[in-house]
Amino acid sequence: MSREDLEAEGLLILVKCCREFPQGQFHFSRYFKRAWYNQLKKLIRFGLQEKRVGVEVDLELAVEIPHIDYDTKFLERMRVQSKELGPYLSLGAKRLLQLLIEPSEEVMEYAWRDFCRKQKLRSHGIFVPGAKKFRIRTRHIRESLRMSREEMREVVTEIRSTYLTVKRRKNT
Repeated sequence: MSREDLEAEGLLILVKCCREFPQGQFHFSRYFKRAWYNQLKKLIRFGLQEKRVGVEVDLELAVEIPHIDYDTKFLERMRVQSKELGPYLSLGAKRLLQLLIEPSEEVMEYAWRDFCRKQKLRSHGIFVPGAKKFRIRTRHIRESLRMSREEMREVVTEIRSTYLTVKRRKNT
């Protein structure tokens, strides 16, 4: 909502509170603040509810709406940059970039087993962060590459420094 709309809502609540303020009460500011807070909650709830409902569009118009897939654009940029960095990187760094762009079956299997383990712990009432979403994390890739944490750190540092070096060469 705009600032003007919020001010108008506040003035409406103020008028309503002036009319409905109980006799014998002393704390009008507390009464007004609570009413204003409740109105804000109601407006936010209504706004979220309206957002979830969506907008109806005719089928003919829906077909013409362009779909932009940001993930594919990002992955395409990653592929191009990994090809540019390829000649300057070690074998481990190349393999890491390749698995970040397109995870292998081994990485997917390891991530799935980890997700199932977290779900089992969660079903027993244990809080497990990240148990609600299936994600492939860098540790899954690290485990599939059979790297230690130090080796992984070195490879990531190598990729970063190589990227910055290649970027500087392009700009000059």
